[in-house]
Amino acid sequence: EVKEGERWGSLGQVQLLDDTVPAISTPPNDSGGTSSVSVMGHRDQLPRSVKRLLVSSQDRQRKLFYLFRHATQNQPNTNLLVLLHGAGDSHIPFDKLGQTMALPQTATLSIAALGYQQLPFGLGSTWFQEMDYETGQPLAETHSTRQESLLQATTQLYAVLEQLIVQEGWIIPERVFFLGYGAGAALAMQLCVAWHERGHSPLGGAVCVAGGAVVRDKISAPKMTTTEIKATPLLLMVGDKDDSFPPQRAKLLRQRYYSGCTQIHVEPSKEQGMIQSQSEMQKVMEFLSQRLVRLSALPSS
Repeated sequence: EVKEGERWGSLGQVQLLDDTVPAISTPPNDSGGTSSVSVMGHRDQLPRSVKRLLVSSQDRQRKLFYLFRHATQNQPNTNLLVLLHGAGDSHIPFDKLGQTMALPQTATLSIAALGYQQLPFGLGSTWFQEMDYETGQPLAETHSTRQESLLQATTQLYAVLEQLIVQEGWIIPERVFFLGYGAGAALAMQLCVAWHERGHSPLGGAVCVAGGAVVRDKISAPKMTTTEIKATPLLLMVGDKDDSFPPQRAKLLRQRYYSGCTQIHVEPSKEQGMIQSQSEMQKVMEFLSQRLVRLSALPSS
């Protein structure tokens, strides 16, 4: 906790790894520019402009669309972890996952797909259209309907991120992290593509579990593309027995993404599913510990 007369100074990366990393089990359902953000630690609420973008209808309760939590133990919101659930799932278990992880000096924002796409037959919400709703057959990843739907969802989430970072200066890009599963992982990866293609400095990182996507938007190609700017680092998590998102698919996406920015973790004897084992969580914590920013109270000068 910051006391009067003290200021926050960056001490670099956070050490998260120890022998007590919990085994996490969650339900298997399945875009920085220049910022005026201060180096001071803060526990501010999300800006109202961001909340308006997150809630698609003013008549609905905000908790149906997102759950935001400050960093634990009265720590400053130095980092932000955004969690994106899979198709047909809810943001609630991912909010609980963020609480269980309890990353130091890290606020969490678990977003619901309620304002994006509705699945037929009351099966819940998703981020973009992955199947033909008349036939029930999955759409090929190169199908125009699937790609256009994904790009639309990316644009919607990109607006939230840009408002938070560029317009409001609530946080800087390198302190924003994503964790997505299935369709949420595909959206997280595509968002990282869009963020880079528009010339922003990289986000802190993204963990994509059992999903991913790279679609180049030729229609609305950015006016500002910079190859010198590094892309957001990614961790692709896949099970070696996952038929929906096999290791070969992860390797192909690594080639389509920006070179040198993507790690792949293949979990032995695992089918499709969210993080379920201690070894998987250990890999996630290792990835994050190298990138999360820690601030410590220092005497004011």
